[in-house]
Amino acid sequence: MPGSTLQSFETVEGCGTLPWSRSPIPGESIMGLLARTVAHHGIDRIAPVLRIAGIDTLFPEALPTTHRKKAKAIAALLGTTPDEVKLRCHQPIDVPGRPNSFMNFFGTPIREHYREARRRRFSPASLATSPHHRALWDLKVFSFCPESRETLISACPHCDAKLGWRWTVGIASCEHCGEDLRDASTSKVECVDWEALDFLVDLIHPDPARRTRAHRSLPHPLSGLDNGEAFEACMALACASTFASDAPEKRLVRSTGFAAVTPDALAWGGRTILEWPTSFQAWAGVAGLARPDQGILKRRLGMLARLFADPYLAPAFREQMRRELGIEIFRFGLKLRRPHVRRPSDKGRVAGEPYVRQSAAPGRSSLEKPPIPKRGAAKLPVVRRAKIGRNKIAMQLGVDCLTVARLADAGLFSRVDGASAWSKAGEAYDRSSVDAFVMRARGAIRANPESCDAVPLAIAARRLPTAAPWVGIFRAILVGALEVYPCDGEGERALTSALNVVEWRLRDLVSSVPPEVVLTPKGQHVSLREAAAMIGVTVSIVQSMVEDGLLINDPATRRLRTADVIAFRSAFILSGEVARLLGYSGSVREVLFHQGVSPAATLQRGEIALWRREQVEVAIGPARQRCA
Repeated sequence: MPGSTLQSFETVEGCGTLPWSRSPIPGESIMGLLARTVAHHGIDRIAPVLRIAGIDTLFPEALPTTHRKKAKAIAALLGTTPDEVKLRCHQPIDVPGRPNSFMNFFGTPIREHYREARRRRFSPASLATSPHHRALWDLKVFSFCPESRETLISACPHCDAKLGWRWTVGIASCEHCGEDLRDASTSKVECVDWEALDFLVDLIHPDPARRTRAHRSLPHPLSGLDNGEAFEACMALACASTFASDAPEKRLVRSTGFAAVTPDALAWGGRTILEWPTSFQAWAGVAGLARPDQGILKRRLGMLARLFADPYLAPAFREQMRRELGIEIFRFGLKLRRPHVRRPSDKGRVAGEPYVRQSAAPGRSSLEKPPIPKRGAAKLPVVRRAKIGRNKIAMQLGVDCLTVARLADAGLFSRVDGASAWSKAGEAYDRSSVDAFVMRARGAIRANPESCDAVPLAIAARRLPTAAPWVGIFRAILVGALEVYPCDGEGERALTSALNVVEWRLRDLVSSVPPEVVLTPKGQHVSLREAAAMIGVTVSIVQSMVEDGLLINDPATRRLRTADVIAFRSAFILSGEVARLLGYSGSVREVLFHQGVSPAATLQRGEIALWRREQVEVAIGPARQRCA
């Protein structure tokens, strides 16, 4: 709508709405529907349009996950029903017996890792048929379009710019140069078994008729699996046939890894399920005989042996594999671990066992596994169940791993010492003391008055001008000096996301609490999580720094040198810390640009800017005055 202003758009039931709506097309993604509707109004940026619905974000591609609870507002904005929006926002699903990382993909539970969030991929032939974005294009497991059988393209063939969801001039055009993407040329994928590949696609296809047809094709032994479980089995088999037994990743997460799984590998996984159990038994026999030189029998079956411990596979399917491989297990001597067996705690239960080997003790390498006396090993299983690792506590509380150590030093919960703490890398903590601390914090929640303008503690802490003094904050919560209120929404959340606070009260508290010094881990190396806590960023940003060569990662230990992280923290500063120092919520890049400060480097992933700390500190005075 040329010449229109976003402020002139009307509201429906308190939610902003666009003048003209576009009907959702079956199988269309929510981002495709949004971009198509925005482009129809002559608007080229998506983020300002989302503000009409009360969604203030610089990352529109996060709409299907971060803002999926605002289905009513999004539906009002697009002029459709909330059910249509929820269907395309892929709500999280709790699958019994498997990790909580599944989403609802048009009625089928699949792993959230399969979804491509940032890249916009397309097929020229499919766009020529209908210019809308297919939701199947957003799944990293498919390098091709199931409709046209063309290789999907993620960059404009005219200007070579990567396609995304920040700008739009229509689904069929490049948002950078405006050229028509339907004129692009791409190759057709080749596959020796299209029938099996179509079966795999139909298992999760948005069309209910195709999903029903695929489920009817399941053989009788696997007829009890639902479509999502059958699809996960196909993917596990395809990955197992692609990678070697010593591959570093058991299951794929990144797009670069999924690119190695060819259409033929996917079709082979589908064919193995369709012809179950004959094809599976044949593959197991070939896999075992293909590595006669392997001294370790488990490696002779390669990636197949890992499937039995794959937590993402349905328990019923793992049991089917055990049943069908009974002969092969006997032949090759492979002992499959049952769910109730724990390594090495099962050895501690054996009477007469003089020693039990644990994982590396502090100060020892992973190859120097110290023996533990039988008397200590007998109590080991009970002690292990009563402790919890540092990273799990960090996720449970919603803080970084170094903050966990500071909270323990302050006496808010207890550490576990001795041999029982050797089973994991890093420190171990007493589970009961951590649970008691969380219960006391949740017990401090007060009734939330209607007039109380509270936000989650995690968000309020990020807006502080300095790093959050978590020890002082949690102590204030426990004694009632900082009032906390319940957070709206369902599902389990981290503690800092489940507690709401009033921001001005938190700021007053922080101003009276002495700042906490960021701990430097002992030792010459730190993990990615520890490095992220030291710098004040996420683990993914640290991984981007490693990929760009700003930090050196030891390929053997996957750890960073402590001195390198300290030097990096002293030399560079990121946007989040600059924003806190300025007390500014707008564009940090623009403020520093007016002060003559340019980024020293930009991370390729996410285009995150880094500035020289010395230059920023010199310019921080005038910048503060400009922000004020």
